[in-house]
Amino acid sequence: QVRVERRNGTKTFVINEGMVMDSTQVLHLTEMLLPGQLRGVSRIKQAKEALGLGLALEEYAAQFFGNGAFAGGVLEFPEKLSPEQRKEIRETWNAQHQGPKRAHKVGMLFGGGKFNPTTVNPAESQLVDQRRFAIEEIARIFRVPPFMLGVSENAAMAFASIEQQQLFFRQHTIQPYVEMLEDHFQALLENPNTFIKFNMSSIVRADLSSRYSAYNVALLAGFMSVNDVRSLEDLGPVEAGDQYRVPLQNIPLTDADVISMQQKARAAQALTISGYTPDSVAIALGLDVESWGLPSVQVQAVPEPVAEDDE
Repeated sequence: QVRVERRNGTKTFVINEGMVMDSTQVLHLTEMLLPGQLRGVSRIKQAKEALGLGLALEEYAAQFFGNGAFAGGVLEFPEKLSPEQRKEIRETWNAQHQGPKRAHKVGMLFGGGKFNPTTVNPAESQLVDQRRFAIEEIARIFRVPPFMLGVSENAAMAFASIEQQQLFFRQHTIQPYVEMLEDHFQALLENPNTFIKFNMSSIVRADLSSRYSAYNVALLAGFMSVNDVRSLEDLGPVEAGDQYRVPLQNIPLTDADVISMQQKARAAQALTISGYTPDSVAIALGLDVESWGLPSVQVQAVPEPVAEDDE
């Protein structure tokens, strides 16, 4: 019901052959866009041959096994039969032996008749492989890992392999759609300081041990708080859980300056006791504090050398 046109160099949308709207009023999301085209192309339309092959194989498999896994046979008689006789014999034989419930029943022929079956092995006819290939083609069209459609080899069923395929599905199948939605819906926001972002953490959510290990790294690195972790685990916030920790010291960020000052004070004390002047120590350590110019009582005056004549 929507037709996309270009009028006076502007993309317009004709709705129900009457209402005309421009790009500021319509969000037009396209995936596969051919050069020079304004309207996207359906993946189903582009891959109709592969989809048609899959439907044909499904229909063939239904008929194949519906006939008792027999492709058919030939009824042979030594004498020539009239058309009415051939039709009656064929219909009677099919009524008695066609279908999975009637397959492999004992048949009886008279007048020297013989049945020459033409059985076909599904493996020999590559029916199974062709159906697998059709499913893989459809998975390839939509960028879906084959194991999500029930197609997987034994060698590809390892947990590590499936985990990588899940990451592939997230990065190369879901991510492009998500980024397209984020970019287009961003135009709806009037505040330039806000943005739209989809949270896809649940898609790649790991097991309990892996998640807790990742949370521990984030907490020690200081870019996540306890409440951030609890929110990802669907837990309620705790008091003072919004504080971020400093690496190594594992202290709140608000106390980082105090801890740093304490360490510098210890270094200044050690240097002053060693004989350095307080002003030079403050300059060396970058301490923006005033010095009284008086050494600590723990600091003893440097004794003057005694002259030899005084001895």
